[in-house]
Amino acid sequence: MAKSVKKNYVYNLIYQLLLIIVPLVVTPYVSRTLQPEGVGQFSFSLSLITYFTLFAALGFSFYGQREIARKSGDDKAQSVIFWEIVIARSGAVVIAFAVNIALALTKVYGDYSRLMLVMSGYIAGILFDIAFYFQGREEFGKIVLSNSVIRVLSVVAVFVFVKGPNDVWIYCFINATSSLVGFLVLWPLLAQSLKKVSIKELKPFRHLKGTLILFLPTIAVSIYTVLDKTLIGVLVEGTFETVDETGAIVIKKYSDVENGYYEQSEKIVKMLMTVITCLGTVMIPRNTKEFANGNVEQVKTNVYTSSKLVWMLGVPMAFGLALAAPFFVPMFFGEGYDKCIILMSILGSLVVIIGFSNVFGLQYLVPSKQDKKYTISLILGATVNLCLNLVLIRFWWSIGAAVATIVAEVAVTVIMAIFIRKQIDLKVIISSSWRYLLAGAIMFVPLYFVRGYFPQNWVGLIIVVACGVVIYFLVLFLTRDPMLKRAVRVGLNKIKRKPKENNDAEI
Repeated sequence: MAKSVKKNYVYNLIYQLLLIIVPLVVTPYVSRTLQPEGVGQFSFSLSLITYFTLFAALGFSFYGQREIARKSGDDKAQSVIFWEIVIARSGAVVIAFAVNIALALTKVYGDYSRLMLVMSGYIAGILFDIAFYFQGREEFGKIVLSNSVIRVLSVVAVFVFVKGPNDVWIYCFINATSSLVGFLVLWPLLAQSLKKVSIKELKPFRHLKGTLILFLPTIAVSIYTVLDKTLIGVLVEGTFETVDETGAIVIKKYSDVENGYYEQSEKIVKMLMTVITCLGTVMIPRNTKEFANGNVEQVKTNVYTSSKLVWMLGVPMAFGLALAAPFFVPMFFGEGYDKCIILMSILGSLVVIIGFSNVFGLQYLVPSKQDKKYTISLILGATVNLCLNLVLIRFWWSIGAAVATIVAEVAVTVIMAIFIRKQIDLKVIISSSWRYLLAGAIMFVPLYFVRGYFPQNWVGLIIVVACGVVIYFLVLFLTRDPMLKRAVRVGLNKIKRKPKENNDAEI
């Protein structure tokens, strides 16, 4: 029986939120303990190590998930593909790991060499990353359950071992190690479905062409999701003196501080974004199977429904982030993070923009094997981002990086929309937006002008958020929004009657 998309969406949502919310739980502590400079050092080092993990992964994540999904119901075929991918990927992992260790030991990274050495666990983790297998089989619950304990333990480790600004390397080590262990704990779960495979049956190199095609867009994505932090570290020049808690004069880099602002602001936006974008991970295997079975109309229906969800959830999140930032930033991050207010307000629109690029790209182009169009979209967007970053970061620092990211993501979404315009009716998607944009505007405008009268504390934040939620959904109720009506109807039905066994309603 087909697995429930709704159930898998919830599982994947929990999994993706764990990857972001767990660090978010310790963010107030880390922000105050490591301070903007320490957070920036972690952010810059993470951006560098990401290039190695991207090379090590070689695009196998989406490719492996898709190929496993295409062999749905055939455990033996899935087992063959699993081992072929693990073997094919191992060579790249070994190369990436060795190069990073060599560069770190020879001090090529300069002041960041120590951090890059302890963060090698991220690269090693790619060798054991088998999440693609369970995602392709739509067994998202196993991923969630196996990683929950690891993420909780990492939080405990941060509170226990990270005690001051000089403990940045410990924070990096904890994050890298938890990522590695999180992948290792998935391996025992393979015994339930993985079949024995003869070495003679394996042809790992047959996957290289397909994965390299998806590797190109992965590199392109990194340019405007990671390169901004790298360029902040490279292009922002200058140092300043400050006094630590002992009264000693400390020299800090502007680049580290700016990266600290950008890292924390992006972290909050990513948390909100996950609620929407994780649907794409669930829909890749589902839409892949629909295409394989010739159910193109069902795929289109899924795309239209996902688009409505992006409008419905993305619009209030984007507006709400701009409203809540002045309350949230000083209370959550502590003193010295005021610049995060404007950064969060700018980056908030990514929730909607990336939501649609996720729908157009991951939910349609990738499952339909239009990898070339998907790659072209991301490469053009990456080019726009790189060019803008090289100019804007020099003048506006982290704010310039935020603006460049917004423009690049808009470019990607528009290009993808152009590619699918003859396959998907974009008028249906655009025309479904008016209720959500209207509700978002009616929510934002009055609260923007009256928020100054609320207390600048958690009470004020709760009041603003609560008022925004009530106003937004009240407008949707008055305009008879179909998505809201459907959600209310499903909720009431579940309250009135016992849920049927294995109800597999499609999303």
